Amino acid sequence: MNDVNFFLFCDAAAVTQENKMVAHGIFENLSAQQFPVVHPALAVVFRIEGPDVLNGAELNFRLKNVMAEKNIVDVKFPLNMQVPNNIFQGVLNVVAIQIDNAGVYQGELLLNGKQIGSSKLLVMQIK
Repeated sequence: MNDVNFFLFCDAAAVTQENKMVAHGIFENLSAQQFPVVHPALAVVFRIEGPDVLNGAELNFRLKNVMAEKNIVDVKFPLNMQVPNNIFQGVLNVVAIQIDNAGVYQGELLLNGKQIGSSKLLVMQIK
């Protein structure tokens, strides 16, 4: 079984040479005065471990508008590196995200096509 130790949205993140995760500005909510809006950037940080976390595995991150059932981000990337102890932690930087309306958005992390983690993002309109 594959486990997701953490799966978070933040302002910026990096993995150091010592394999330490550095995350700045972790959040679960976004707000805007009007829609549609373009969110300039966010970092998705995650750590997964399990038997399927191998060189050649495929990771996929999706951000879905739950009400519209529409993916606004859909990124696939292969693990083209050695993965010690079947543990991988990573950062995915996503820029210029078009958000059409307020509501609940769902981040999904997939490994070889199977969802292994999810995280909600609440987008609110402020006046």
